[in-house]
Amino acid sequence: MRRRQTAAEPEQLRRLGRDAMILLSDWRHFAVLELTRLDAFKTDSRWIARVLGASVDDVNIVVQRLLRFNLLQMSDAGRWTANGSTAPITFTELLDAVATHLSASGAHTAAGTAECDHRPGDRSETTLAVDSRRVNAAIEIMERCRSDVTKLLTSGDQKDDVYRLQISLSPATITKP
Repeated sequence: MRRRQTAAEPEQLRRLGRDAMILLSDWRHFAVLELTRLDAFKTDSRWIARVLGASVDDVNIVVQRLLRFNLLQMSDAGRWTANGSTAPITFTELLDAVATHLSASGAHTAAGTAECDHRPGDRSETTLAVDSRRVNAAIEIMERCRSDVTKLLTSGDQKDDVYRLQISLSPATITKP
């Protein structure tokens, strides 16, 4: 037997869904999680804001959202850690955390099933804590990859669609932590 929704539940679900979309689309969530992996990390919103070039208010909102979706943990000892794997969190892991939170909140009853675009394509983004001494070597690998993919996709006789190939590596921080 299905329980009846209260009058406030649809608004709560909309707010939760909006938070989930912001979490998935705003790179700062990934950046805060990765900053926790740095030896120089400071559990201070002002420090995070300075490093990311964001406002303290925006950082506090990001931190609260990460806590609400159980992606960030604050220990009694004042240590912040990213929940999940020790490797950089992927978009898929973030999406799984959001789906779990939405499901636990009852959003699955109101959301229904959405049709997905199954057109071939791939889009991924990873924000990660790095050894900056290796960035130039990574860029060389990316240049070879872009060249190989371009050759593969443009070598055939048939051209029937247009795709965008984007490979980038840019700092998420504006100052060195």
